[in-house]
Amino acid sequence: MNVSKPRVMKLPVSRHGDVSGRGSEDALCIEAPLEILINGEPFSVTMRSPGDELALVRGLLYTEGVLSAPDAFSYETTECHRGPWPRTLDLSVPEGLLSLEGHERRLVSASSCGLCGKTSLGSLEEAVPDLREATAGRPTATPELVLSMQNAMRAQQLAFERSGGTHAAAAFDAAGGMLAIAEDIGRHNAVDKVIGQLLMENRLEDAWALTVSGRVSFEIVSKAARAQLSVLIAVSAPSSLSVELAQKSGMTLVGFCRQQRFNVYTHPERIEGVSVDE
Repeated sequence: MNVSKPRVMKLPVSRHGDVSGRGSEDALCIEAPLEILINGEPFSVTMRSPGDELALVRGLLYTEGVLSAPDAFSYETTECHRGPWPRTLDLSVPEGLLSLEGHERRLVSASSCGLCGKTSLGSLEEAVPDLREATAGRPTATPELVLSMQNAMRAQQLAFERSGGTHAAAAFDAAGGMLAIAEDIGRHNAVDKVIGQLLMENRLEDAWALTVSGRVSFEIVSKAARAQLSVLIAVSAPSSLSVELAQKSGMTLVGFCRQQRFNVYTHPERIEGVSVDE
């Protein structure tokens, strides 16, 4: 498993109330646009942290249901004159493998919200699969294993250590082994990068749980469900709609996983010794 090099840059800063004697520079996470074209036509401009662009796009198109075969495309990149990272990815995809209805995006997708910029929301909940049959027979986990996965991700948040400005996501197998990890200024981008990495390595079926560093929104649950992950673990709070979607899809949703404690909001049967009050 490769851990991406942190994408941060140092910029001048004026400090007030700091008597530590630190210098006049601060490390900031990099935010840069990535234009995604499909067959030469604009699909999205997403704000992201540079790095793992192909994983990001593969994960994005897979979790949004745009491609029926997630690796059935070739691509070209245009280099950005302001840095060593791609500015544009143009994907060549057979028309028969595309499902663009409800996915036309002509506005900028902000770092904080992957749903922003869609021209049509469509039937979002109907597109999320029911996981119960697909994940039947998968093993359960101890509370200690749940905590260890979140701690393992936190130990690999290298860009966050330097800048304090990135989110992370990581995928684990049922034994707690880390399969992929990514950091990005956007929570949803980090998730897409992880799922894209697993697709590129043909290891998505090995993934059992996804950990995330921030709060859990509807879209994070939706992406994890499309990847057929049994458990979603977050360091912070879930939204009400994310809990509703996790319950409906059959996913175990864990929040506030920190300092040897966590809350289980849905489907506690996958975690040993934990129950949800009716």
